[in-house]
Amino acid sequence: VEEVQWRDIRVGDVLVVKGEGDFPADLVPLACSGDDGNCYVSTANLDGETNLKLKSAPMATQEALCDSRRAATSAATVVGEAALEPGTEEEEDITGGESPATLGMPVLHRAVRRLATFRGSVRAEAPQKSIHNFTGTLSLGSPSGEAPSTEAALGPQQLLLRGTQLRNT
Repeated sequence: VEEVQWRDIRVGDVLVVKGEGDFPADLVPLACSGDDGNCYVSTANLDGETNLKLKSAPMATQEALCDSRRAATSAATVVGEAALEPGTEEEEDITGGESPATLGMPVLHRAVRRLATFRGSVRAEAPQKSIHNFTGTLSLGSPSGEAPSTEAALGPQQLLLRGTQLRNT
């Protein structure tokens, strides 16, 4: 993870926004450190509203990047690794090849580490005037492209607008 200037951000970059940070571009969250992949955002810079808005990462990416129990299976589905089936002799090996130290990491560190095996794309509608509407699709697949892709619908709850601010995480 390296610090970059707003002007150097390009479409397709993966960003980590911490604490009370401003979102430097329109973003789709892949993972959030809050409960169930949620975060709160202040839109006061855009619309003057002072109440915080609830935003969330798509469940497929949240589980694959952050969840220590389910991520082995979810990540396997997303990136095409072999998944363990419940009830097999090896069921207790839920790490997906990760060391126990990785699973004990804070959520953010674990998510950043797992991003290296992620492949995906976002299809989004053209920009529009309303900041309360958004439609898109997140497609996730294996690094080799051999496994079928998983798609997740994106809506306004999965859109973090440039100039809004991350809060209460």
